[in-house]
Amino acid sequence: MGGATGCISRVADTVEGLVLDMAAELLAHAADLLADHRASSV
Repeated sequence: MGGATGCISRVADTVEGLVLDMAAELLAHAADLLADHRASSV
């Protein structure tokens, strides 16, 4: 399994990158909604 260069580590790095990309997209979307004065909480 082991090491920082092993297969599991590479998969974990890939998954972490995807999660960070999704989080960045979500934050950008939230910022757009907050800046849109037509948006409501309903």
